[in-house]
Amino acid sequence: MSLQDVGSIGELIAAIATVATLVYLAIQVRHNSRAMDRSNEFAQANSIHQITMLFNELNWRLASDSELADIHTRALAGEPLSPAEATRFTAFVNTYVATIENLVGQQSLALGYSELDSTAALDLLAPVLRELLETEAGAKWWREAAPHLYVEGFRAQLDAAMARASDRTSLVT
Repeated sequence: MSLQDVGSIGELIAAIATVATLVYLAIQVRHNSRAMDRSNEFAQANSIHQITMLFNELNWRLASDSELADIHTRALAGEPLSPAEATRFTAFVNTYVATIENLVGQQSLALGYSELDSTAALDLLAPVLRELLETEAGAKWWREAAPHLYVEGFRAQLDAAMARASDRTSLVT
């Protein structure tokens, strides 16, 4: 066997090793892609769970705190609130808006409900939000405090969603 034959055998072994390495890497890339897909699915499920828990917490507060429920009911009925009651009501409204902001942020990252974009999510929640922000205390909070708590773009999105909800309501009546 000549030196040239040994070199040819070495090249053949190197070629086989290269093909084997490429096959191995392709398998690893496929496994990694599947793992990333599962991780993204988990992140979406976790996002949905977190938003659901936040809204459930708000509803639970109203259901379990009779004083807050009374304040909420009176505010929605247009009855006057004491300064302390207005503070409690607007804290509730702020928490509700912050939860919506969280939802919109997650939707913009394609986390959460895949069938909803952030506009659709806002449209879904706009009637409740409109009801809260059209109260005397809610409107005052939205004008005076919200600009310091939420960026203009988010507030504009909420205003647009509430206007669309108002348009839909006026078409029905």
